Amino acid sequence: MKSSLPTAKDSVVVPEESPALPEGFFDDPQVDARMRKVEYVDKMEVAWDQFTREMKQEANVSEKLEAIDDNERDVEREIIETDELISRWQKIEQMHDIKDSRFKVVKEGIKNSKKQTKNEIDNEDDDEELEKELQSMYNWRQKRS
Repeated sequence: MKSSLPTAKDSVVVPEESPALPEGFFDDPQVDARMRKVEYVDKMEVAWDQFTREMKQEANVSEKLEAIDDNERDVEREIIETDELISRWQKIEQMHDIKDSRFKVVKEGIKNSKKQTKNEIDNEDDDEELEKELQSMYNWRQKRS
């Protein structure tokens, strides 16, 4: 038998809790949050926190890019300096080669002039000896030693 009277089981329907006051009921957001028993969250503070986080991230990205650019610039500068050093060493080597070739020419010239002077001296000595012999023949009256 069913009775039409409500039983304790049927009448205990737990309604979902709905907030008594809608959000934004009060003009002051702090009072509104307090009356609804929720924590007050300042939208400006949240936006500021998000802004500072994004700025930190962008600053990190910027620093990384700047470091990469600095490294590339340093490498390029080192390459340029190395190329300049190489070209200067090549000029120095060319100057050494020119100096060596001129030194050889001068040295050969000195050797040749020494040979010529020696030959001339030898020729002069021969001429002197020949002249002495001729003198001695012409001076047959002199005593010979």
